[in-house]
Amino acid sequence: MLEVPAIRRGALLLASVAIAALYLWGLGDIGFLDPDEGMYAEIAREMLASGDWIVPRFNGVPYVEKPPLMYWLTAGTYALLGPSEFSARLWKVIPALGTAWLTYRLGRLFFSKGVGILSALVLATTLGSFLFSRITQMDPLLVFGITLSVLGILEAGGPDPGRAGLSPWRAGMCFWTGISIGVLSKGLPGLLFPLALLVLWAMIHKDTRAIRGVCHWGVVALAVALIVPWHVAVSVKVPGFLEFYLLDNQFLRFLGERAYLEDGKSLGTLAFLAVTLLALFPWTPFLAAALMAHSSWLIAHGSWLMTQNVRGLFPKIVRAYEHTNICDRARSVLWTSNPEPRTLNDVFRNPNSALRSPYVSRFTFHDSRIQFLAGWIGLVIGFFAVSSFKLEYYGLPAFPAVALLVAAFFERAEDVRGPTFPKGQDSSAGPPAPGEALLRVFRVWTWVAIAGGVLFTVVAAWVWWAGLFTPLNIVRALSIWATNYRVMLEQGLPFPPVSPGYFSGLLLGGGLMWTAGFAAGLCWLRRGQVLPATLLGAMVGVGLCVMAASVLRQVESHHSLKPLAQPLKGALRPEDVLVHERGLEKGGGLLFYTGRQALVLNGTRGDLDFGSRLPEYRRTFIDTSAFRNLWAGSQRVFLVTGLPPARSAISAMSNPPPILLASTGTRWLYANRLP
Repeated sequence: MLEVPAIRRGALLLASVAIAALYLWGLGDIGFLDPDEGMYAEIAREMLASGDWIVPRFNGVPYVEKPPLMYWLTAGTYALLGPSEFSARLWKVIPALGTAWLTYRLGRLFFSKGVGILSALVLATTLGSFLFSRITQMDPLLVFGITLSVLGILEAGGPDPGRAGLSPWRAGMCFWTGISIGVLSKGLPGLLFPLALLVLWAMIHKDTRAIRGVCHWGVVALAVALIVPWHVAVSVKVPGFLEFYLLDNQFLRFLGERAYLEDGKSLGTLAFLAVTLLALFPWTPFLAAALMAHSSWLIAHGSWLMTQNVRGLFPKIVRAYEHTNICDRARSVLWTSNPEPRTLNDVFRNPNSALRSPYVSRFTFHDSRIQFLAGWIGLVIGFFAVSSFKLEYYGLPAFPAVALLVAAFFERAEDVRGPTFPKGQDSSAGPPAPGEALLRVFRVWTWVAIAGGVLFTVVAAWVWWAGLFTPLNIVRALSIWATNYRVMLEQGLPFPPVSPGYFSGLLLGGGLMWTAGFAAGLCWLRRGQVLPATLLGAMVGVGLCVMAASVLRQVESHHSLKPLAQPLKGALRPEDVLVHERGLEKGGGLLFYTGRQALVLNGTRGDLDFGSRLPEYRRTFIDTSAFRNLWAGSQRVFLVTGLPPARSAISAMSNPPPILLASTGTRWLYANRLP
């Protein structure tokens, strides 16, 4: 078992404060990163201002693509702290930190306190957990809800089928509260994933105790009371809501057959898997090591049995083979206090006898806990891999399971006590302790990580030397992390004002930090010390998180409308008209910072497609002809657009000639008259 003698309550509290400080650091320092972030912040502001807590509205138009829980929480924070970037982002960070705490609870119940601590640390220092808690919207709440439901499953079914559940009532509350949070933050995935994981648990254990434990009529009724009323109320107020929300937005989105158009560009399956592995950094190599370690016992045990059966036929060859590193590494993966069966005939007579050893039942895919965690990961990743629409952060619900699996591997690798094979010792005594073999797997994958870091640094240096850090290549690299850049490439929109020198320095520094961190960890692993190596990995993760925050600051000028909107707010008079060209989700920050609603020019396609078809809101959406009449009228008109002048409707305005007031390089602000 992983021992953490130096970690006491005070140290744990200090570590928790440090992680919270990392996630809260600079949370309100940059403007809203549109598309989407400004829109969600504005929806909550309009909800608080209007007093309508049932129908979420954006620019006064019903926006019912997402459930309201995030808006409710954010609007409540506005009421306490006032509308700001910090207030709007707070309910992305709180669920992320809450998920880390739930992961600690799961690790402690599943395995041990040490696994709980390390799993929370792994999750909190994962690049994707930090990055997507700052640039996504509803997904941290969804992940929190799913993880809370898993805690309920564990409490109802116990860590293993031989142990009674801890508290059935509390288990049901956790499970159905998690479902309520998931459904009210993201829709059907918040219901489907917990139910699928509950069935998975029952199938693995061949026991329905967990299902019976969470299905108390009282907590089920409470979940129904939390989920159903909002859906009914909105369906009464907004015609066509259920068809749009359930059929088009949930099922047809999965199939890629939506009737309502949006500009978001999906990742391909391979790209989705690649970005998920990148988002798990710096723990990706150890996930591979854990999966290899959990399955390698089959090969190793078969190799060991084979040497026992051919010993009598080829004794000299076997003795020579036994003294090689290949044999030692293979058979050392499995050690049991009673290494039966010893012959292949024993295996053929009773195949399950090979699965009864303490090691196999404790830490392989035969272990029900490992099966459940692997199934959790496979369920989430597999579901979105086959979906026709998937974005870069859709793998987040699998991250707690990855953290638990990796932390469990760390615990087992720490256990290096047991017999070993000095040279010349007969292998009939049984293979050595599994911890030593797991340490070898650990070291191998650490070497792989070091080699990857060196290769990454060399390639980054060569790209810099060859002058390939161009805006186009930088945007291509960023496109795997954000759908906005994929749309930009597809539609030929202007590139953001990126700095090749900044990005080249960032990549070179990241590669050096990556290589140095894993190399230092390898030094500890060679001494058989897993915990210090793990802490070094966490330090690398913190460094990556800091770099990710730095990248967000670098691209703020491209995404945020704050530099244009704040001066505009002071110039706007009540009778002035504000117009935004293209989908308004690309400029939600404009409404938040000015406190004004806008007309939408040629922007029915996008997140307001459904609302634009409702008769009472059609006047909010205008075409180029209506805009020309408005521009030539007596009112002062301000136009904000993300299209270059030659492609914008402003090119058709000549009476009066447009006046360019400000530009960020990717956004332009025009007026028909000087303020």
